[in-house]
Amino acid sequence: MIAVEVQHHLGRAREFLEGMRTLRDEDEDYGYSTALLGIHAAISYCDALRKGMGQTDLTAEDHLRALDDLKRLLRTRKFASMQGADRLGKLTAKKSKVAYRAVTL
Repeated sequence: MIAVEVQHHLGRAREFLEGMRTLRDEDEDYGYSTALLGIHAAISYCDALRKGMGQTDLTAEDHLRALDDLKRLLRTRKFASMQGADRLGKLTAKKSKVAYRAVTL
């Protein structure tokens, strides 16, 4: 069952990433939509990682908690570098700004 859930989240991440690439390649400017799809792709990938490493309760509302959970899971598996998790933190911190406020990408 866990493998099915991991694949579900990975599939969602791939769809967001493909949507991001499609909009990026359009002639018109879809900067905010492109950025938001990229952020959602990263969040879905984080969900896949957490589920694959045994986290049973995934919450869709608290991305900061998700990041903390991911870092905790990575540390328990002796991952020395948190570079990817740190990048995810930077992306999720910008999610609301990209979605709801006027910002410069």
